[in-house]
Amino acid sequence: MASGYLATLQGLPEPLRSQMLLGDFGAGREDHPYQVIPTEWVLLAQARWKPDRPGPLDSIGADIARGGKDKTVLTPRAGAWFGEQDTFPGKATPDGWEALQYIIAAVPTGEAPAINIDVIGVGASVYDLAVGAGLDAYALDARTASDARDKSGKLGFVNKRAEWWWKLRESLDPLTGDDLAIPPDRELLADLTAPRWSPRIRGIQIEEKDDIISRIGRSPDKGESLVLAHAIETAPRRTVLI
Repeated sequence: MASGYLATLQGLPEPLRSQMLLGDFGAGREDHPYQVIPTEWVLLAQARWKPDRPGPLDSIGADIARGGKDKTVLTPRAGAWFGEQDTFPGKATPDGWEALQYIIAAVPTGEAPAINIDVIGVGASVYDLAVGAGLDAYALDARTASDARDKSGKLGFVNKRAEWWWKLRESLDPLTGDDLAIPPDRELLADLTAPRWSPRIRGIQIEEKDDIISRIGRSPDKGESLVLAHAIETAPRRTVLI
């Protein structure tokens, strides 16, 4: 304990942590060694889920598609609870105005959740329109540099994308996480367990969305939307998250 060895073991990525800390050498046999979020962690979060919303929405994660095979996905969050996702084919959101209508419809009457919008591509126009409509909208650009650290304080992140995915991973951790409750959706499970990570000099790097699409043959839109919903905003409206 005095040497900090326990904290070091707790900070290891799965499946190394379970193997070294808990002696569970069967852990991770079906997961890729560099899978960001272990499959078991997502299954546990899905087992905790109940359909009743526990309180007002804190945020809605908006992953926007324009046409094509990708989907526009909206994910509501209330504390540790994530609601069932609203999913629309890309052809249903050919421009920012159409996407905004779905976002407005997803906001419960009398509530004002943060609308966390992926602003890469068509999402930029959706963000501008959302601000103009009086929504509490935030522009999330995954390419932005991050100065955050992981829970151990030892690892940094290459960019905000890495930070957001890793923070979700930490919140899903069954030992030290936040007991998140996620809808039991098989596609969402697949999306959340698809990305892989790699160590870089600047910190943790998460596989880019285009690389995931090339590897699994589709866009992990449901997972990306949930990551956006989980991102906690501290910056004022109309500024990129930093």
